[in-house]
Amino acid sequence: MAKKVTNILKGKTFKDISFVMLISLIQKPVELLKGFFVAKYLGPESFGIFKALEIIYMLKKYGGLGFTQVAIREASNFNGKNDSKNSELVTNVALTSEIVFAATIFILALSSSLFIDSSYTIFIILASIGMFLSRISGIFLISSVIKKDFIFNSKAILFSSLITAFLVIISVPHIKILSPILAQILIPLILIGIYLKYYKHKIVLVFNKKEFLRITKIGIPLVFGTLSIAGFKYAERLLVLSLFGLTYMGIYGLAEMVYMQISSFLKMPVKVRMVDIHEEIGRGNFIKVHNMILRETLILIAISIVPILITWHTIGIFIQIFLPKWIDAIYPIQLFLMVIPFQLLVNYLIQAVHSALVNKQKITPIYRNISTLMLVCASLTFNYFNKLTFEYFIIINILGYAFYSISILLLYKKHFYNKYILES
Repeated sequence: MAKKVTNILKGKTFKDISFVMLISLIQKPVELLKGFFVAKYLGPESFGIFKALEIIYMLKKYGGLGFTQVAIREASNFNGKNDSKNSELVTNVALTSEIVFAATIFILALSSSLFIDSSYTIFIILASIGMFLSRISGIFLISSVIKKDFIFNSKAILFSSLITAFLVIISVPHIKILSPILAQILIPLILIGIYLKYYKHKIVLVFNKKEFLRITKIGIPLVFGTLSIAGFKYAERLLVLSLFGLTYMGIYGLAEMVYMQISSFLKMPVKVRMVDIHEEIGRGNFIKVHNMILRETLILIAISIVPILITWHTIGIFIQIFLPKWIDAIYPIQLFLMVIPFQLLVNYLIQAVHSALVNKQKITPIYRNISTLMLVCASLTFNYFNKLTFEYFIIINILGYAFYSISILLLYKKHFYNKYILES
């Protein structure tokens, strides 16, 4: 037992997870501090405008054809079978396709400024540029994940985050909303520069028609999953904007920022482990994968209780002292903390469900769409009867997350655990 523990502590996976968590432990508080500075100097309404612009920024994450997901899934699966040739091919073709698609999305986002109030045109243009550059920098990040260069990846992200946080903190009192908007351009620019100058594995632009058609066939079902997530996130924002207005959009944005910083920190290990999960599934080590998912999911949920309780009891004091304009945000922030365990529950499970073996990426969007429908229908129904408060909206939102997470758990049990663990 002692030897096994020693081997784990000396292994690359433990070192990668430890380093990624350490870097994140530095980065997340800095990001949170930057966010609080922006909130302090913008106030709820202007902060709400900035958060409304995330409708464009979210195209970085949700506007795609699944090429990056396919690159991770397929390349890791080939690596698990020691097939480096096909791993390189699928990576290069997928990332080349992603670059072309990113340019297309950029043009569409830019053109949206023609249909928006002219007073917001410059914001739309800058947000579109930031979104495009973020997608390009994301291609380099995906490449490093496939190569398991997590330490280099984390260093690059930390450096860019620290530089931009410093610049935002000193500039936001003077140029207000332009400060965080310009930061969305600066961060990916720094990352792209770092990868072009220092990263040892270069992306090779390759177009192979046969491979492109293959990954597109795989990617389209994955896109349904991405689009279903986007549908939920867009529904959240559009409902807040239409039913509550810009001030509450700012409150929603601040509450989301707090819980997302905690959640994204706790979800860091899966960025390392998702490649391991796909490789081990490719090798047929199903029991090892299940034990990994069960053990690490339970540990992360247990750990999450600590920051949830600390934040719940201290956020009110913090806001009263440092952000007096945001008193109305205290209870929404506390409520939104309840989303974290449900996000952690699904974090590892979805990797197995979407693996090349289980291949149920066509089903998961259905559950996400149902949760979106729950959110929209319940919110509009309560609003119709003049019973909808912002707190009720958040509770409905949490129930949407809970429904989706429990559905994925049941899907995992039926199609992975029952079939490959119990029957084996």
